[in-house]
Amino acid sequence: MNEPQKAPEIKMRFKRSKLCRVIHVDGAWGSLTLQGNIHMALFSEHRAFPEGTTISVNEQGVVQETQTADPGVTIREIEADVILNPGAAGVLRDWLTDRLTELETVRKQIQAQAQPQT
Repeated sequence: MNEPQKAPEIKMRFKRSKLCRVIHVDGAWGSLTLQGNIHMALFSEHRAFPEGTTISVNEQGVVQETQTADPGVTIREIEADVILNPGAAGVLRDWLTDRLTELETVRKQIQAQAQPQT
């Protein structure tokens, strides 16, 4: 009887590209591509900046800043565009699910420690 062969080990090392940066993500938007991939744009949200400000000094010598009209708009600034093949999307989904499960466990532990014991 043949013994099952051990799969060879492949060592991986993480290296940040020169373009790597940390981004804050508030959400994602996207769609399917014609090639059967998933396009995902990661965005952060913030209020639109006013067009400018006016800085003046009043009679008492106090500096005052007045902004122009607030545009009243929230911006969704796309931080990164990601194209995922179905396999990579599944791996990402599973990884996120694992992190959410881990986070919920930690939160429950913290809540249990914070409750007074009777």
